[in-house]
Amino acid sequence: MVRTLARTTVLAMVCLAALSAQAQPRTPARRPPRRAADAGAPTAPPSSGAELISVPVADIDTMLRQMRVWLFNPPPGATGYGLSPRPDARGLWALLPSCRPRQADDPRDPCPIDRVVIEAVGDGGASVTNMDPLGVAPGAESRRVQSFVVPASVGRVRVRIMGLNNAVRYEAVVNADRLVELPAPAGNATLGGFSFTLAQYPAR
Repeated sequence: MVRTLARTTVLAMVCLAALSAQAQPRTPARRPPRRAADAGAPTAPPSSGAELISVPVADIDTMLRQMRVWLFNPPPGATGYGLSPRPDARGLWALLPSCRPRQADDPRDPCPIDRVVIEAVGDGGASVTNMDPLGVAPGAESRRVQSFVVPASVGRVRVRIMGLNNAVRYEAVVNADRLVELPAPAGNATLGGFSFTLAQYPAR
């Protein structure tokens, strides 16, 4: 009987201990201390886009020639094709292929180059003047010339070659002060214009 009483006493003590342990509030797990970067330290701002890198004028000139677009520094004082000489700006000419009606037996693009677009990059003030292409001779299928005026305050320009329906066929950025490296056109000045030696500048 003594043994039974002892066992009963021990069992009761074990049950009380278990109930007491369950009744104790649980201590929440400790989180590791926040690092300085998590506690409000400054972080790098998100990237605003790819950096524009200027390419050499020779690279642009080579690519344009492959597309049958010829970019020139006009002769001093030239006024042809809408160009208006200014002492504080640089003039440019672009000689373009012709645009012609589509022919059923000719798989070539009837208008491979619609126009050239030159615009200032990152200056927020001065802008480049882009004139519409003009034919070098009468007729719808004539070669065309486009003129541009780049103010001296413009640091860099973006050159775009456009196809029909505003399709961008080529795009690059160049330092405006390096445009002086472009060649002069072959030909002769005329009254209020310029006669290009077109044999030196193939179009197809």
